[in-house]
Amino acid sequence: MLKTHFAITAVALSVALVSCKPTIKDLNAYQKKAVTQTEFMPSEEQLKKSVPTVVVLPFNDGTDVAKQTNFSTQIPNKLEKVLVNNKLATIAPRDAFAKLADEIKMSELGGAKSSTVASNANYAIVGDVASASFTSEDVTSQGSEPNSGFGALMAATGKKDRNYKYTATINANVKVYELPNLVLVNTIAFDGEASKTEKAKVKKDTLLSREFEDPKAFDGAIFADAVENAINKHAVELKNTFAKTGYVSEVRNKGSNIIAKISLGSADGLKHGDKIILQQKYTTEDSLSGKSVVDTKVLGQAIVTNQITANAAWVVVPEQVSKDLKIGDSAKVFYKNGLFTVSK
Repeated sequence: MLKTHFAITAVALSVALVSCKPTIKDLNAYQKKAVTQTEFMPSEEQLKKSVPTVVVLPFNDGTDVAKQTNFSTQIPNKLEKVLVNNKLATIAPRDAFAKLADEIKMSELGGAKSSTVASNANYAIVGDVASASFTSEDVTSQGSEPNSGFGALMAATGKKDRNYKYTATINANVKVYELPNLVLVNTIAFDGEASKTEKAKVKKDTLLSREFEDPKAFDGAIFADAVENAINKHAVELKNTFAKTGYVSEVRNKGSNIIAKISLGSADGLKHGDKIILQQKYTTEDSLSGKSVVDTKVLGQAIVTNQITANAAWVVVPEQVSKDLKIGDSAKVFYKNGLFTVSK
């Protein structure tokens, strides 16, 4: 049985991306080049380039603060919002996929190879909260002290304010599966931190002294900020995972200058000068099981030219990359940075 493995993120990150905006003055000056087809030609559904439907399942959370933070639904809710707000996906209601988490667990153990409940979704996001912590630190001495007048008197008698710095951290493992075949597309080590400094509440106040309440043991709002910071920290990885995929439909050349037509255009957000990652599927043998598997390799980068229509664009392909390029190979926009729009 064929099983697809995607190992493109690390490879794609190593591709040297240059900043230029190539211009084609006369497309007719390029001659059509004979290129073979890939054995993995895109289906009609793939050619539609529809925004994928994603189900974000509840996260597993065994941390000490699990009951207070409700990470199991808080993180999925945040992820759903950013996927929708950034037009990366539509969201399927997770209640309709109650059995999917068990199917994914079985697939990880070498059991289930396909989901029986995932007909209405293209991807599933699952996660485990590995650790979470909330700490407090007395940072009163880090501020400036009054050296004269009434302020100095209050400080000398213990009447000064007390400040606590609260810090929340979270670490989780996020996995993205392609459905219905339960193929692991990407794994993201998801981590975030947030902090806030507040004045301590006064417990007892007398003429010459002041007693303060103990620092807070928990603050859900700071944890929510830590989750949001984690999502933004790994925005690029999520964007690249769900970036629209186009396909190579034609290759032309003018001497050693090679260009290729891809099925992504301005309607997909493509712009002159954007960097495209060209990828190719191929069959190989799993060294452990001996079974045939389908893997994906990065051929290299291409750069979008000025020849862009709503649904297609011509890209400049380096000569070395063009040697392995086939009709039907995939093309994805490669993001290097950029934050999400996160709605609280």
